[in-house]
Amino acid sequence: MSADRSGWGSPGPTKIVALAALTALVVGISLVTARGDPAGPGQDAPAPQLETVADARGGNEAEPASAPAAPDVSESTTARVVPTDEDGVEDPGDSPPPPVVTEPAEVSIASGPRLVTEAAPALFTLTRTGETGRALTVAVGVAESGSMLDGAAPEAVTFAEGERTTTLSVAMVDDDVVEATSRVAVTISPGEGYLVQEDAGSAAVFVADNDRHFLLPDLVSDAPTPWGEAEVVWWSGEEMLVLRFEGYVTNLGDGPLDLRGNPQLADPDDATSHEVWQRVRTSTGDWVSLTKPPVRYETADGHNHFHLMKVMEYSLWDETGTTQVAPGRKVGFCMLDVEPLPERHPAPGERGYEEEDIENCRANQPDTDYLLMGVTEGWRDVYEGNLTFQWVDVSDLSPGHYRLAARADPHDIVVESDETNNGVAISDVISVVPGHVAQPLAVATESDTAIDIVLAAETFGIPGSRYFRVVTAPANGTLNAAVGDWLSGTILWYTPDAGFSGYDLFEYEAFDPYSAYPRQAVRAVVAIRVGEADAPLGKPNDKGDGVR
Repeated sequence: MSADRSGWGSPGPTKIVALAALTALVVGISLVTARGDPAGPGQDAPAPQLETVADARGGNEAEPASAPAAPDVSESTTARVVPTDEDGVEDPGDSPPPPVVTEPAEVSIASGPRLVTEAAPALFTLTRTGETGRALTVAVGVAESGSMLDGAAPEAVTFAEGERTTTLSVAMVDDDVVEATSRVAVTISPGEGYLVQEDAGSAAVFVADNDRHFLLPDLVSDAPTPWGEAEVVWWSGEEMLVLRFEGYVTNLGDGPLDLRGNPQLADPDDATSHEVWQRVRTSTGDWVSLTKPPVRYETADGHNHFHLMKVMEYSLWDETGTTQVAPGRKVGFCMLDVEPLPERHPAPGERGYEEEDIENCRANQPDTDYLLMGVTEGWRDVYEGNLTFQWVDVSDLSPGHYRLAARADPHDIVVESDETNNGVAISDVISVVPGHVAQPLAVATESDTAIDIVLAAETFGIPGSRYFRVVTAPANGTLNAAVGDWLSGTILWYTPDAGFSGYDLFEYEAFDPYSAYPRQAVRAVVAIRVGEADAPLGKPNDKGDGVR
């Protein structure tokens, strides 16, 4: 028997599968080799050692003593490749598993109630993003402007395993000492395993002394009064259709809503970084500063004076008053006394915020260092419908009947005696968005028989002339009008395709050609049953080829 140049000796009846030389160190790879001819080039790198496991079949020929024993691989051979280095074979199990990379959590903080008394702790809610499968400790810093803290301030808060939010409680001393309002601020400090969420890394709570009786204001929601018909306005480079209304800020509390101080912002992005405080009168006649609500010099509405921001929210609801159809717009105001409310308040206070007192909230004086505004108890401020932003944009709404609504102090920026009466107040008066609305129709005809279809529309208010147009053509028939044609009449002719039996349909809309509103007219479907109509209802054809 001649020597095999491969060094393995001559193969027996079963062909030997030669393992290809490997060019890289591979950990934990199994090679399953099928029958094949021995082959494989040589290589310069040290050959990896092979652990070979073979099905035992028993060879029929003896192998030369000088050659390595050839495994019987008549079925298959499984090889596991392990790397070698200068020190010998490495066990793959000795290598540590690759680390699991997770994104660090982002942590934010928000205050609970903006104002508490010293009898209660200042509460803060921390929230983390990402995975919650492990506990996370977050470092915090606590700063106080007064001296009400009970002992050392906490320096950290821990999220338990599985927690997405956790509460930080900062205890106060409840004593009988008359003190000024204190501000407790908590800031998240950078730390391991988390990031501080941008613009949400700090929060503050005001802590008031409870050794005096406060005469607090109480803002209640009064429904707006519609102001005329819908009208087109041009504002900030955009034309829109709006419903105007008269709005109110009503104070039925025991004391005035009083804001005064220096309105200059230390941080232009923080509308509370000023020294304008909400002050409250006490039962002994003195005044206590409680909180600093958001105040800003506003030019966007053309008023060019200071506003208490987001003190009201206006919205639009359906005719039944059960569904909001236009999102609420939060509005700020310069506040003063306009109307006394003796029928709603047992003892309206003496008018304290007249126009000459507040100086129109320092109109055209953006650099002033003193601001005064407010509403006396038993009074309300009135914002007439001709003012900018005393409107709801209805440019995209379907013509119809709606109701205006208002909500006082939606974000609780004002400290009040009753926070439960700030719900949405919906007007009893219907507001009309003018226009025409096409109505859905269902008709039937015999196969190969044309039919006239009488289009219909509901009209709201006093819009311009009503026209119709087909928006999508039928798929299985033709109309005597093309897609997009203006139709001053109400009758269309539909002719089904020859031999067609089933359901067909097309879409149409009604519109006022002399109005840009609504920006998208309401479409209606005409469903047509042709013949026996066993086929399912089809889809409209938008190719515009429905001309007969």
